[in-house]
Amino acid sequence: MQREAVNKLKSMAMLMIVFVHSANIVNYAGYQKDDLLNRVLAFLYLLARLGVPIFFFLSGYLLFRTKIVWQENLKKKIRTLLIPYLFWNFFWIIFEMVGQKIVPSLSVEYITEWTLHDWGEAILFGSFYAPFWYIRVLFIMNILAPMFQVLIFRWPSIMSVIAVTIWFLPLTDEIRHPLTFMVLGGVLAQYYLKSDESRILLGGGQTKRKIYLGIFIVCGIITHVFYDVEILRRIQILILTVMVILCSCGWKDHIHSIWYKVEAKILSYTFLIYALHGKILSIVQILLVRLIPQNRIVILLEYFILPFLIIGLCIQISILYRRIFPRLCQISTGGRE
Repeated sequence: MQREAVNKLKSMAMLMIVFVHSANIVNYAGYQKDDLLNRVLAFLYLLARLGVPIFFFLSGYLLFRTKIVWQENLKKKIRTLLIPYLFWNFFWIIFEMVGQKIVPSLSVEYITEWTLHDWGEAILFGSFYAPFWYIRVLFIMNILAPMFQVLIFRWPSIMSVIAVTIWFLPLTDEIRHPLTFMVLGGVLAQYYLKSDESRILLGGGQTKRKIYLGIFIVCGIITHVFYDVEILRRIQILILTVMVILCSCGWKDHIHSIWYKVEAKILSYTFLIYALHGKILSIVQILLVRLIPQNRIVILLEYFILPFLIIGLCIQISILYRRIFPRLCQISTGGRE
């Protein structure tokens, strides 16, 4: 998989994740039980949910394509994952504490009443900033990476079957997502290393594009009709994630040119968008619900428009943050920015 394809997938997955959280507007507006609205948003939300599997898939692919030296890898991940995780958890706790002082009515549990145990749990284990569960799990997977690499290298087919099986077990997302998609990403990395015919599986071709389009349409119909059936949702997420990964290797230049400007901006600030968007989006949604009468049309407009506005706002904040506090920016992003 070329670096260009990886970058396309990263930027697209980041946009998908913001769209996942944009769906919270339905709950804030009190329309979570509205059957018509849920059916309209069902397939869009399904597509948005591909973002996390794609990120885990890419993490597995990039991690397992070269031999892992455990000490060196762990040292790197402490800098790129653990330190940013602790920094932003602490930052958002302090932010929330200040917010509770300004608008006490918005809070049920006051941070100033926390015990030392509560603080430790929130910063170390609770991931006060909800989207950061991905970083916590990714760090654990990196600790276990040498074991997984041995298994993937020796028995790639068996590990693929196990990974797919895990996806359908009654486990939490924090277990299912990494064990399924990081392993499949590792299998793809091994396939690339061992096969001279990888282009046969990956990329475009008229026939493959038609098959992909057909799968896409069928998934849309199934989701609209059976939007609340969990097993069908899992099947579709698995199929569509793998399809997007394979298809991305054959994306043509005209697709790249359409997406180029957005992709370049998102890639430049991916981690900060990830670290900032959740709380900012929630604040904006709460304000909108309080200020604007909500109905289905308004909710749909908010769902589509807010992700782009929030990403734009996050990028502007990131530019200022990088300019005013360059050293702190380096530390809090794990050297990514």
